[in-house]
Amino acid sequence: MTTQKSAESTKSPNDPSNELFECTIIVPCRNEAAAIGPFLESLTAQEKGQTQWEIIIADGDSDDGTADILAQYARQNPEVRVVSNPEGIVSTGLNRAITSARGKYIVRMDVHTVYAEDYVRQCLAVIRKTGAMNVGGAARTKAEGWLPRTIAAAYGSPFAVGGARFHFASYEGPVDTVTYGCWLREDLVKLGMFDVELVRNQDDELNLRILRAGGVIWQDRHARLPQNRAIVQGWCHKMNRASMFNVTGFQGTFMGM
Repeated sequence: MTTQKSAESTKSPNDPSNELFECTIIVPCRNEAAAIGPFLESLTAQEKGQTQWEIIIADGDSDDGTADILAQYARQNPEVRVVSNPEGIVSTGLNRAITSARGKYIVRMDVHTVYAEDYVRQCLAVIRKTGAMNVGGAARTKAEGWLPRTIAAAYGSPFAVGGARFHFASYEGPVDTVTYGCWLREDLVKLGMFDVELVRNQDDELNLRILRAGGVIWQDRHARLPQNRAIVQGWCHKMNRASMFNVTGFQGTFMGM
C-alpha cells in the first residue's frame, strides 16, 4: 500500500491555522465534458446556510474541454479552485485536493452523481452528531430503460448483494463502507490519505483501514446521492475493473504494506 503524505506546504497539514473553512468539498475528474454540467449545477444548488466552505476540483489534464468548463466555473464562483492532477487517477487527485484543503471537514463528491440540495449539510450534521470517522449515504443508482432499471433494482436487493447494507437506501447506522464520504481532514491525513497504487476502489481500501484503526463508518439515509450510472456496458466495465482493484487493495492492507 502506498499512501501520499503532504509535502506541498511548509506548515504541518494538521496545523489549525490551515483551517480557514468549516468544510472543503473535493472532486476528482478527467475528461468529463459530457457529465460535468449537471454535476456543477447540483454543486451550485447545495444548501450552504451559514457554513463557510471551499471547493477543490482536481483535474487530471483533461483534453476534451473539461478544463475550459472548470476554468469558467471557477471564474464565476470564487470559492472554487482547480488544481492539477498530472497522474490522472482518482487517488492522486483526491490526495492533491486534501493536501490543498483549508477546511476542517472533507466532503468527497463525484462528477457522475447529482446530489440532493441538502447532501453536504446532512453529511456535516451527521459526522458532528455521531463522531464517526466517515459518513455518507447509501449507494443509489438512477436508471432509465427496463434493463438499467432491472440492474438498479438488483443493486439494492438483499437477494443480489446479501448483507451489504450500504446498498439499502432505508438503512441508517454502522456499515463497512459508504459511497464517497465525509471525514475530518485531520483523520484523513493521519491515515495517510488514499492509496495511490489503486486506480479504483481506493475508497473501500481506505474504509478498511478506518475499521482496522477502530473507527466507525456511518450511513445516513437522508444523505441522498443518486448515481447516474444507467448505461449497462459502462456498469459492467466498472464492476469488472472494481473487482480487480478490490483484490489488490485488500491484499496490500492485510499484508501491512
